[in-house]
Order: sequence, then structure tokens, then C-alpha cells
Amino acid sequence: MLDFKNMDVWKKCRELAKDIYLITQTFPKEETFGLTLQMRRSVYQ
Repeated sequence: MLDFKNMDVWKKCRELAKDIYLITQTFPKEETFGLTLQMRRSVYQ
């Protein structure tokens, strides 16, 4: 059986999550508990 971590879709999702995290680091500090947190949580659902 194929390990899901070897699937291309899994790898692309991990890259997307990393990119979202890096992008949200550039957001204003007042957005830390608003848009930033919402985007970071959404990428892992």
C-alpha cells in the first residue's frame, strides 16, 4: 500500500502550507489573531 506522504498531492499541500505560513509572517501585527490565525488554521483542514 502506498504511504500517503509519498503522494504528490500530499507534497503539494505541504508546500502550500509552508508558503501560507511564510506569507502570513509578513502581515501586520494587529492581524495576528485575525486573518493570520484564520489562514494558518485553514491550511491544515
